[in-house]
Amino acid sequence: MEEQKAQPVDPKQRIMEAAEKLFADKGFDAVSIREIADQAQVNSAMLYYYFGSKLELFRAVIEYSLNELSVFLKTLIQEAQDPVEQLKCYLKGYVKFFIQNPKTGFIINRIINFKDSDIFAVFDHYWIEQHWILDGILQAGIEAGVFRPFDTRLASVNLRSSIITYVNWGHVFNRYPGVQDHRNFCDDRLADEMIDQFLNGVLDK
Repeated sequence: MEEQKAQPVDPKQRIMEAAEKLFADKGFDAVSIREIADQAQVNSAMLYYYFGSKLELFRAVIEYSLNELSVFLKTLIQEAQDPVEQLKCYLKGYVKFFIQNPKTGFIINRIINFKDSDIFAVFDHYWIEQHWILDGILQAGIEAGVFRPFDTRLASVNLRSSIITYVNWGHVFNRYPGVQDHRNFCDDRLADEMIDQFLNGVLDK
């Protein structure tokens, strides 16, 4: 939902896109129904008609975004022939998705401090699903003798959290010496560097 595109005709989709932007930029509590409606160019009654409440709208935005990511990842790895290629597809796809949809990464940050258990249940469903996709790739590689035995659960956490951290804190990394203009310099290389270091290590053997 992040890429610049023509204003959708469907008012429900306009509401979703406006809400995603505002929730990502300001957080749930700081956004009003009126603000979302104005951004989507609809009246507040239409927002209640489609979603019932601001909380349900927030839930719908999270579910849409994370389901979109899950479908994207599954499609990519289905095209790969072996665990190494699947790993490359997963990590490159993960980076690509969050670079193209940074609002999703920002909303994930917002969810961390959210108190509603139903919202967390939606988040957990997709977040855990994406974890098991990667864990399954790593397990398959071990079983095939391609990877040495290691803790696949921790590897999945490390790899995915590194990407999320980069996406959400890119403006900080951009200040590091030699990493200026990181959006042009690092985005295309991030997954490749992660894959190389994960598969080959950094020791000069």
